[in-house]
Amino acid sequence: MTRESEQLRVGQFMSQPLVVLDQQQSIRVASEMMAERRISSVVVTCGTDPGGIFSERDMVACVAARQDLDAPVLEVMTRDLVTCTSAMTLNDALKLMQQCAIRHLVVVDQSQRAVGIMTQTDVVRATRELFRETAQEQADRITTVREISNAINHAMNQPLTGVLGHVDMMLLSLPEDSELRKHLAVIRGQAVRMQGLVTQLREISSYRTTVYREKILMLDIDRSTEEDQGEPAAE
Repeated sequence: MTRESEQLRVGQFMSQPLVVLDQQQSIRVASEMMAERRISSVVVTCGTDPGGIFSERDMVACVAARQDLDAPVLEVMTRDLVTCTSAMTLNDALKLMQQCAIRHLVVVDQSQRAVGIMTQTDVVRATRELFRETAQEQADRITTVREISNAINHAMNQPLTGVLGHVDMMLLSLPEDSELRKHLAVIRGQAVRMQGLVTQLREISSYRTTVYREKILMLDIDRSTEEDQGEPAAE
């Protein structure tokens, strides 16, 4: 995951409302409920408290073991609930799933009351949305920079061409041993450099930044005009 995803929270992407089933209901009822609602799990309750979770994985195990589907879901549910809060980051939620080898986290509030569920599918969806938004932001930045660079190119080209033309005329008219030739050469070199920078701005293909004097963030022209090497585009 990217640095941007470290700021995203479970509460933004968890599945709601929470679908629950009493522990005395049958496995058949649980599976039918999941199929009708197109969900991958239901939270099994004992009274009002969550006592476990019944997921697609549990259903597969029941079928493989030829379990009586009219038996209470209590007998086959996963009892050790792994929970998280809505404030947990997506990165931490995914790590928790991987550590516990599970695909569902029950989201609880400060009173440990179940309020939602976070699945691997939710994490994938969130990641896709993040990458899509990041790509659009990158495209918008590049478009803006190109529009500015076109304006700079239009505004600067004529003056620079004029400066270079006058400098060249002066160089042609001056004697070879004139002291002014050295100064004019410096002016000409800097004008050519400015022309190169203006041209380079039109070739920007990504948005990469650098820090100037330890606190000013600015566009890194050289890196932004390089071919993409697969590194993060915005920094």
